Amino acid sequence: MSKSPTSHAHHLTRTALTSQLKEHLDKDVVLAGWVHDVRVLGGISFILLRDMSGIVQVTAPKSKVSPDIVKEIGTLHQEDVILVKGKVVSSKIAKKGIEVIPEQLEVVPIQDSPNLSRILRHPAFCGDTTAGNYLSG
Repeated sequence: MSKSPTSHAHHLTRTALTSQLKEHLDKDVVLAGWVHDVRVLGGISFILLRDMSGIVQVTAPKSKVSPDIVKEIGTLHQEDVILVKGKVVSSKIAKKGIEVIPEQLEVVPIQDSPNLSRILRHPAFCGDTTAGNYLSG
């Protein structure tokens, strides 16, 4: 199975919380949380991703990310649950001085799960940053 930059198969597992990102500067992380806001401008798209520890800006310049990611961001709505794999970089524009450039984006389709308890075990909903795949077990 090829790894698409956008996916609904849920292969990503959160590796950090937004409050821990300064410790991961210039490294790849996987974040899980809710879409707080989304803005799609001409050559750049932004997601404000919220987890239980805070909010971070995910910045997707068309020149640096795959067209699939740009397209997927355009379909997001507030409170959608997403997982984002990307690189943490410093930013003079982002409010917290850091942002994430996405390499992979997964939307968690809550309606696809027949078992709500599985959704609630998803890393976006629990405090365990080492939690496994929400569809396992």
